[in-house]
Amino acid sequence: AVGSGMLGSIRRGIILLILVQASTVMCGVIYREKASNLSNCANNTRQKPVFVDAVKASGRSCIDIVSFITAFSVICGLIKKALGNGLISGVIISVTEITNALSYFTGTAYIPSTVRFFFIGFALGFGGICVMMQTAIFSSQKELSLFPYLKIKLSQGLICGVLLMLAERICVF
Repeated sequence: AVGSGMLGSIRRGIILLILVQASTVMCGVIYREKASNLSNCANNTRQKPVFVDAVKASGRSCIDIVSFITAFSVICGLIKKALGNGLISGVIISVTEITNALSYFTGTAYIPSTVRFFFIGFALGFGGICVMMQTAIFSSQKELSLFPYLKIKLSQGLICGVLLMLAERICVF
């Protein structure tokens, strides 16, 4: 979608996909841990109908996720209104919400292409605070900390940004 819809090239989209996946693999290698003890897994026996629970849970999750997307879209709009359409605004938006970040950096011609591609990669790899909050919905239910996830996603954003920047510099785009 980013390659063909925002950058006007399916070829660029395929390159983006490959580089985002490469950054995922690199983070997997960097942050790998030994296999955890599987005896800590919860018992999967269920007493309630699975379908009913799944439909109720997915409906609630959709509402939660859409609520975060709406809230962060408004926040990005306020950032643009307050700071204008300059690079500082784009950097803040790239940390905040992925769709607005991609829209900003794929549509801004006056920013050097190397900088544009770094932030496109960063947005694709990191996902933004909005995605972190969406992830928090599920991780809080299992009492999991978001800090390890945040560290990995920031690393992936930086790695992906550098990969895209390098790809742009060697004329892959």
